[in-house]
Amino acid sequence: MYRSYIMAAVASFFLSACASQVRETYAFNATSANALVMIGVKSEVGPYGITFNKMDSATCEVHPLGLGRSFDHNAPFSPTAYRASGPHYILASFEPGDWVIASMSYQAGVTRAVRFDERGFAFNAKPGEFIYVGDIVLTRNDIQFEGRNRAHALSYLQDYPDIAVAPTDAPHWLTPFRRGAPEPNCRTSSIAQ
Repeated sequence: MYRSYIMAAVASFFLSACASQVRETYAFNATSANALVMIGVKSEVGPYGITFNKMDSATCEVHPLGLGRSFDHNAPFSPTAYRASGPHYILASFEPGDWVIASMSYQAGVTRAVRFDERGFAFNAKPGEFIYVGDIVLTRNDIQFEGRNRAHALSYLQDYPDIAVAPTDAPHWLTPFRRGAPEPNCRTSSIAQ
């Protein structure tokens, strides 16, 4: 029993450590080692969790345990107010490479998880590049691309005066991916450019 509490505390610390967004004082410029990634998220399912996995660019293989970057948004939820207020933004530092939205979770009485192995939403991050992937909508079983609202995204960035690079629109694509093995139907980033 005691061991379970320790394991839960360690897991909670690990997930919260890798799930942080950049702070308003985050300094970013073209010489940064990582990429800065911005994605607008609207949820039709309430508070959510979303997980990104780094993907092998040639094989679409991700880590067998699905390790990656997780972000949670647990604000009080009112569907009407949530849609009217625009997206919540994920603004975070990502290692260079191809990334895929691997799964999401949400509360609907009980926690539900949806994996996107057959149709992952992927993008490429390069060092020193600030990319705006666009706005996505989370539904009960899917992720939909909603386009880009640059004016809304730029107004969100006013609280980040130390970001010295303007965001560029990043190409994205849909691809199947596989945990711990190459995916035979892999679609690479070259098709999006």
